[in-house]
Amino acid sequence: MGSAKRESSGLEEDCTREDSGKKQRISFTNVNMILITVGPEKAKHYVHSPLLCEESGFFRAAINSGFKESSEQVIDLPGEKAEHLDNFIHWLYREKFPKLSAEIVNNTEYPKHDNDIIKSTDRLCYQFTFADKYDIPRLRKYVLLELIKLAHNCKAPSASMIVRYYEATVKKSPLRRLLCDWYTLRVGQKFFESDEYQEGFSQSPEWAVDLLAACARNWAAPPKQQVVAIMKADNYF
Repeated sequence: MGSAKRESSGLEEDCTREDSGKKQRISFTNVNMILITVGPEKAKHYVHSPLLCEESGFFRAAINSGFKESSEQVIDLPGEKAEHLDNFIHWLYREKFPKLSAEIVNNTEYPKHDNDIIKSTDRLCYQFTFADKYDIPRLRKYVLLELIKLAHNCKAPSASMIVRYYEATVKKSPLRRLLCDWYTLRVGQKFFESDEYQEGFSQSPEWAVDLLAACARNWAAPPKQQVVAIMKADNYF
């Protein structure tokens, strides 16, 4: 594993900021570069340390901690994929992901069921969990806004994808709420009764509960006469 030698430009000073909620002015004069390695192959990514510290509580703590990672200026993320870190770094410098999903869905001729849409949704959901894991609030917000754009134009994700991201998030996660709202807007009753969704609900009871709450939140209550028509004894015998 390669490592970067510590410079004398004041790493701790570079990475200190006030938590005012506003982006701080960053000087790129004599700043340090951090080496991030990912995956078992130790793929190398070099990033300006002030940018990492500005956006991520995790990287700020790692760089300023005084542990091995800060002295060698190397942070190893063995459980991540290079693609996911690439997306983060691209956003870090350009404040957008490569091949924005919004550019895809704004094309009215683009097939809404195409695999690229599924991949875009999957990638965005994963990057939300990445932002959660490494404490990157602005990236979380960016991902949610991109998912909202997809939800306005595309079908809801598959049940298996929902279950996967329920397992990767915590209760009351904004991503969970967004996915449930997406379902109430894009999925009809017949889908809820299908084997795929019944299996998904059994795998993730939390999803079933949250989706029920989303239905109550987003679907208007039927008028009284419709309730009377539905709740007839003949329907149950």
